[in-house]
Parts: sequence; structure tokens; C-alpha cells
Amino acid sequence: MMVARLPAYHRRTQVRRRRARSSARAGTIWSRHPEYVAILLLAGCALMGLALVALPANTMAASYEMASLRARLSLLQQEVSGLEMQLAALESLERIDRIAREQLGMREPAQVRLLPVEEARPLVLAGPDLWQPEDAGPWETLASRVRALIARAVVGRPVQAGPGR
Repeated sequence: MMVARLPAYHRRTQVRRRRARSSARAGTIWSRHPEYVAILLLAGCALMGLALVALPANTMAASYEMASLRARLSLLQQEVSGLEMQLAALESLERIDRIAREQLGMREPAQVRLLPVEEARPLVLAGPDLWQPEDAGPWETLASRVRALIARAVVGRPVQAGPGR
């Protein structure tokens, strides 16, 4: 298929015409309506003015809020220190002693008795059968059983009790 080619000078003139049309179109809005430029400039200035006024106003509002929160914090800290002092007064030993004497009717003992405690002996671990002395009376048998039950509870398995333990 054959395509007809235009001469070079004709192509150059077409390009120039296109460029002239596009530049004429682009410049027509601003050249025909300069009030649009003025409106856009005024709107931009107004936005800048609002930003210059709004930012310090927000800063001042945040500063006032922070000051009020600091004042509230100091009041709460004073309240906490007062409550801690009140707690210390309620936990004082003198108050507890006074309540024990006056309201509960307690008194200090006339004499303090100290009971001797036998030296702890190691437990002898054995099978499930517990040792029972043959010539032991009912109290010794009971004491032996109680010791064995306590040892079983502590150790977690049956313990053989020896004589006199």
C-alpha cells in the first residue's frame, strides 16, 4: 500500500500551526479572565492567614489543657499522700494494741512460758505398713499414728515410724 507523503515544508507548517493553536488555547483562560488569577491569589492568601491564626490558637488551647491537667495531677498527688498518711495511722501498732485491749478485751499475759521442743529427727521412709509397737498403750499408739499421718502428709507417701519417734 502506498502512502502519500507530504513535502517537508508542508509538514513543518502543520507542526507550527499545532503549536500555535495549543499555546493560544493555553493562554486564553488567563489572558481573557485575569480575575481568576486574582481570585486564586486571594484564596491562597486567605488560607495562609487561616493557617497562621489557627496554629497558635491550637497551641494555646493545648497549653491551657496541659496546665489544667498539671493542676489536677498535683491535687491527686496531694490526695494520695493524705491517704498514705491515713493508711499509716490505721496500721500503727499503738492503734492495733488499743483496739485489742478496748474492743476485743485482750490483755498481755502475766507470764510467758517457753516449752522445750525436741530436736527434729529424720523420717525413716518405708513401705505402706506403719510400725506399731507391741507393748505400747493406747496413747502411744495414737501418738504414733498421728505422727505417721503428719509425716505422710508432709512427705506425700507412707512413712515408717520408729520407737519413740
